[in-house]
Order: sequence, then structure tokens, then C-alpha cells
Amino acid sequence: MGESYELTFSDEDQRLYEKLRTSIQDLLYASAYGGVILKKKWKAKPWSRGSTYLQQSAYVTAMVTAYGRAFTESKGWPMLPRGIMGVYTKDHKKVHKRIMILRNSLYAHSDSAHYYVRPWKSDWHADVTSDPILEVEHSEIEVLQVMCLRMVSAIHDRMEMIKNAYIKARDMGLTTAEALES
Repeated sequence: MGESYELTFSDEDQRLYEKLRTSIQDLLYASAYGGVILKKKWKAKPWSRGSTYLQQSAYVTAMVTAYGRAFTESKGWPMLPRGIMGVYTKDHKKVHKRIMILRNSLYAHSDSAHYYVRPWKSDWHADVTSDPILEVEHSEIEVLQVMCLRMVSAIHDRMEMIKNAYIKARDMGLTTAEALES
């Protein structure tokens, strides 16, 4: 029968490990939300009939914010290690940048650049307004799903590296730093 014992990481490694694990979950959620959009073939606009646009915009918002959480600062946790972005191609990095800009300026926050209000005093109409359309192109969602899976794999590898260093250190009587170097 195999061994089973709890590993005790340094505070720094514990926080990183927690961030990595949580990032995997966020990326899997983002991919799943995108999958729903693609499966339903949603391409609704705010002026479309019915509630499809409302549902679509909820899933797009959830997809973008879940993806973005993996790459933003969290209280108590470090950022993802810089080198981990190396799993992305140039095209992936462009999509990543666009999604993060959308996340930070539209989906997680409401930057004024995306909204327009022209006040009117009128007996015939209300203020003139313009709100953003909450959508991501299907082709971009497909790329985002691939990116999520690549990043999940890279994060999993990093988690295994951390865990294996502690196992090796324990088994060989080394410090964790020595185990990481060897």
C-alpha cells in the first residue's frame, strides 16, 4: 500500500501553491463558461428579443472575470510565476492581453471609456446613452479555451515541482532549496 502524509510547505510556498490551485479552478470555470456560450451558439445583441442576451452576457462576464482572476493580484497570495506565461504563443498572448483589458476596464470595473451619457431635458425622450455590448467572438472563446487548458497543465506542473521538492527533501534529508537544485 502507498504512503500518505501531509506535506508542510514554507509560508511562501504554501501561498503560491494555494494561488496555483485556485488559478486552475478559475481557468477551468472560464473554459466551461465559454463552452456554454459556444454550445448555445449565442450571438445575441442587447436589442435582440427574449432573454438570450441577458444569459449570454452573464456567461461572458463570468468567463472573462474567472480567467482574469488567475492573472490578477490577490490579497495574501503572490502573482503567478512570470515564466509560466511561456506556454502561450504570440497569438495567445494577444488574446490574453485583450481579455485582461476587457476584464479590467469593462467586466470587473466600469471605465468611463465604455459608456456615454448625454443628459437631456425633454418631454419626449430620456437622456441619450450608449452602453457596451457584452460579448466575445466565438473564435476568440475557442482560443481562450485552448489557452486555459495549456495554462492549467503548466500550473499543474509547477505544483508538482513544489510538492516533489518537499518529498525529495524529506526522503533524502535535504533542505527544500537543495532538493530544488538537484
